[in-house]
Amino acid sequence: MRKIAFMLLATLLCIRCGKNTTEYTLEGQLMTGCGVPAANKKMDLYQDAITLTSVGGYLKTFQSDENGYFKVTYNPENAGKLSIRSNGILLEGIPSRKNIDIGDVYYNPPPVNFTIRLQVNKSYTSGDTLYYYDWNYPQNGANHWVRKIPGPFQSGVIDSVLNAGYMSFPFTYNVAPFMKINYYINTYDPNQNAFVTVSPCSGSFSEAVFSID
Repeated sequence: MRKIAFMLLATLLCIRCGKNTTEYTLEGQLMTGCGVPAANKKMDLYQDAITLTSVGGYLKTFQSDENGYFKVTYNPENAGKLSIRSNGILLEGIPSRKNIDIGDVYYNPPPVNFTIRLQVNKSYTSGDTLYYYDWNYPQNGANHWVRKIPGPFQSGVIDSVLNAGYMSFPFTYNVAPFMKINYYINTYDPNQNAFVTVSPCSGSFSEAVFSID
């Protein structure tokens, strides 16, 4: 038993002694909104644990400057992905052991624009109703946050949404941001949804397609 314990201890010491000592740099600009830098904000750099012998977790605290720019030099605990956090995760899935300029990092979910288009494979009747969340409420004068579209349905664009709150946050590094939009006909079914890839702060409109079957 002592021999086994000694071997385990020796293995852990070897792993710790062999820990990577190379430092890497991560830089970018922290934004509190579209075109608005987040000045003098503290952030934490974390790393994923990838094996039973790698600890991961907190690596370092750093801060943006008055223009939102930051540059942090770190020593990775393992080869796991990194995340930037400040009162929650801001960006995850960042490769470690690389010198990277990650560009803009958003402190808050930025707004997006999109249209909603019906792809009608079954038109239904005047007794049927399509329901979905009204992102333009209450600015559009609606009296309820659920929008109702009566049947029969026809293919085409039924709505344009400006400056909608982003629904899937945090972002993942080098993964296109997306939204999941629920909709249903007559009886609520949470499995009916549309996924739309969005372009935050671009001013362009993405398209969400509701497939009516």
